[in-house]
Amino acid sequence: MSITRAEVEFPEEILFSLKEKKDAFVGQMKLYTAMKLFEMGKLSLGKAAVLAGYKKWDFMHMLGKYKISVFSYEQSEIEKDVKTLKKVWVGRPKNLKSLKKRREMEYLRQKYISVILKT
Repeated sequence: MSITRAEVEFPEEILFSLKEKKDAFVGQMKLYTAMKLFEMGKLSLGKAAVLAGYKKWDFMHMLGKYKISVFSYEQSEIEKDVKTLKKVWVGRPKNLKSLKKRREMEYLRQKYISVILKT
């Protein structure tokens, strides 16, 4: 992968105001730019992570920290998925072999719904 350099000018007072060193500030600028471009749909998760200088999993964590969803669901898609999930759950087999299996299914159902509803 080839690397392109870009130069950004900003007043030195910015660093003093933020109490940041130049390298840390540039790193934050890259992270914030990558997060915004991902949120706007301009970059994929992987490309945004590369731009930010993060591993994909770590970048996903940062997105969560800033309340940016890794899912790009429209409200109508979320509602459709929730309806489908409810239908599937209602139609689940009643004779699950163990209580443990039922608990696992309930946990997964709750987790899936909470992820969908957060977006």
